[in-house]
Amino acid sequence: MLVALLAGGVIGGTQPEIRFDYAPFRGLEVKIGDTVLIEGSSFQYYEKGWKQGYFSSAWKPVDIFRGGDGSITVITNSDDGRVANRQVFTPTEKGFKAWAEFRWRGDKPAMLEYAIGRLWAPFVDQGSLTIDGSRAPMLDKPIRAGSTFEQRLFGSGNLIVFNAPAATITISGQQSIGVMDARNYSIEWAEGKELLWLGLTDQEIQPQSVVRFDFDVIIEPTLTPGRGTE
Repeated sequence: MLVALLAGGVIGGTQPEIRFDYAPFRGLEVKIGDTVLIEGSSFQYYEKGWKQGYFSSAWKPVDIFRGGDGSITVITNSDDGRVANRQVFTPTEKGFKAWAEFRWRGDKPAMLEYAIGRLWAPFVDQGSLTIDGSRAPMLDKPIRAGSTFEQRLFGSGNLIVFNAPAATITISGQQSIGVMDARNYSIEWAEGKELLWLGLTDQEIQPQSVVRFDFDVIIEPTLTPGRGTE
């Protein structure tokens, strides 16, 4: 069940409700009214150089606990005991804050990729993107097919702002967050979809260690005069 974050009325217009949820295998979902803004998230542990995968959030179910304050806690453990992950999403006045802990009990360093969200590109592609205050290339033209991850990367920073006609979306993190154009990208989760990938990759975790990531999402929808959102 989606957790409502904001539902407020104003004179001459209605502010659409913002809701979020977490589902096994799919990950985080965020909706503005009936529109899916973020359609999923994921993480995976792997050997440096992508030589082999150690664990993926798409491999097994998760335990989901819902708090009385609207928070969602997600716990994932690998069958071999090497991977332990905890994510907590807590609603705020205009969005949510999140943190995630990744534990690695392997005998040599592992690498981590954490996609904090896969954003529906048509919601923002008529607007602008700034990363740490610098203007990124326009979003209205998808990166061509066959391009590498690096060629698709708009950049990375601690403050990501999408200023679109429908809403302003601000994502801030203590760690640098990358924005990658996944349109025309030949990878399973992106095929046939119009998505922008937000996340971190190639983060090293030492044996018997834990790394933590924190980020905040603020969503400020544009008021629609005279119309309501279901």
